[in-house]
Amino acid sequence: MLGNKRLQNLVKLAFGLCVLAWLMSQVEFGKLIALARRGAPMDFALGIGFLLLAMLGFQWTRLHVLIKGYTTDLRTSLKIFYVGALFNNFLPSNIGGDAIRMMYLKNLRGEGWGAPFMLLMVYRSSSFALLVLGGLVYVLIEQQRLLELLRVQGLRVKLDASAWWLALVLLVIGAVVSVWLWRRLSAKLQTRVLEFLRTSRAAFGLLSVGDAISLFVQTVLFHACRMFSFYYLVQYMGQSITYWDLVFVVSATAVLAVLPVTIAGLAAAAGFANVRATPDLITPKLAALQLYQLALEAPRPPNASFDAAAARRGEMIFNGIGTCANCHVPPLFSEPGQNLHRPAEICTDSFQADRSPTGMYRTTPLKGLFAHAKGGFWHDGRFPTLDRVVEHYNSCSGLGLTAQQQADLVQYLKSL
Repeated sequence: MLGNKRLQNLVKLAFGLCVLAWLMSQVEFGKLIALARRGAPMDFALGIGFLLLAMLGFQWTRLHVLIKGYTTDLRTSLKIFYVGALFNNFLPSNIGGDAIRMMYLKNLRGEGWGAPFMLLMVYRSSSFALLVLGGLVYVLIEQQRLLELLRVQGLRVKLDASAWWLALVLLVIGAVVSVWLWRRLSAKLQTRVLEFLRTSRAAFGLLSVGDAISLFVQTVLFHACRMFSFYYLVQYMGQSITYWDLVFVVSATAVLAVLPVTIAGLAAAAGFANVRATPDLITPKLAALQLYQLALEAPRPPNASFDAAAARRGEMIFNGIGTCANCHVPPLFSEPGQNLHRPAEICTDSFQADRSPTGMYRTTPLKGLFAHAKGGFWHDGRFPTLDRVVEHYNSCSGLGLTAQQQADLVQYLKSL
């Protein structure tokens, strides 16, 4: 019998490893690493730091607040937390770890299942309830914004009295079905259920008001650290999101996580970008929008933001030995007609180019370059200064420009 259980555990572990391996195989690590290399190391360090603080700190101490009546010390609580975390990650269900924790707690005191079950339910539901509350606050404040986003995706959501009446009707139906099921249960089974509920209530006798306050504070800090971690890691990957929007993102993902159709739901959500509205209100306006965009003048560089004398020398290099004007043709400083180049032509990878239909990079217009000083230069902002851009092309094209010529060229670019 013992051998069979060991075999079952090995099969479950192997299955979990296979699922994990498959998920990892779906990640394009090459592109992810190429993107990450351009991020600020401090953002990465802060993101990982907050993640460790949340998952290895507050998540564990939250559990200890609830089960300290069983474990009596942090070390035992830590062991129960990590054993549960291991099973949650390797079993194809997020309840596997909690089942292991519940068995461990039951054995510690030799009691029924009720109290351990209720403590773990409080552990899960307190975190989930706080997220739902944050999401509801966001929805109430940003209701019009969310409705507009859904409208753009081709969805029509109408929040009026009928929606609330429908929710009430569904609640009543749920209550009626529950009563019917309860009456259908045998007397013996009803007795067992009532005993389970009685022992479940005993769990609250293990908790004080101070424990409840501590659990609430640590839950808030746990989710705050998660959001900070997400914020800095997104920054590291070159993206941006506000803390306020993160409240909704984290809340929405928590709601999806408890649904058995999470993967199917995400797949359906991925299709929202492929919407064809009838009638089409966008396409007829695109020509006028493009004409307006092309008519906009580039911003002029601030006074005294460049060396005028050096810029004049740089202009000669730009149009001469630097060969810059071969592609960045004045006065638009882009190429007329076909203005696309393969990545190899400009000595770079295809990470950003692969996102486009052509797999190529366009010759970017150079006017108003000073406006890119904060976001970085080049096609993906990978170069922090124009000096680095010039150094790259000097090496890539074998121009042989001297340090002074490169500096003059930079001043000319700043003057555009």
